Amino acid sequence: MNKRELIFKTALPLFDELGFSGTTTAKIAKEAGIGSGTLFLYFQSKEELLSELYFEIKEEMIQAIKQNMDESQPCASQMRSIWEGVMYWGVVNQLKYSFLNQFSYSQHFRNLAKSRSAIGFDYLAECFAKMLANPEHVSLVLTAFYGQIFAMVYHIIYHDESNKEVLTKDSFDIFWNGIKHLLKV
Repeated sequence: MNKRELIFKTALPLFDELGFSGTTTAKIAKEAGIGSGTLFLYFQSKEELLSELYFEIKEEMIQAIKQNMDESQPCASQMRSIWEGVMYWGVVNQLKYSFLNQFSYSQHFRNLAKSRSAIGFDYLAECFAKMLANPEHVSLVLTAFYGQIFAMVYHIIYHDESNKEVLTKDSFDIFWNGIKHLLKV
């Protein structure tokens, strides 16, 4: 494991346990067994470390999801694949999933360039735009999509991991039935 990976591996549980404000670069360096100066050779600031960790984990999740996608399928089928992929990845990678969600709702995320923060999910927005009767509803539907996945991953983790296949299928069906009236006929 190189030092950059060591810093990420050390920082992730600290951010989860202590939050972004409570985790100092000095604490990360100490826990990683490196000097603070070494950490700054890889990242100019804690904010850069946060951003890079976020994008690395997000890319890992996207690649895992894409493995099960068949882009020749209609958008609705691909959305189910994305849904299932995020659900399964989130349950298996709980710490990383928690970090992605914590970071997505933080001030640090809002400070990122929107173009970079949206990487990987443009396709989903494009699919919804093709299917929705009113393209102005894309943002609303994406929010519902991610919100329900977020809630279901945590439901499975904390309440019912033994039944995740059924819950994943049923939760997508609930979402899909909830937006049917917004789709083009």
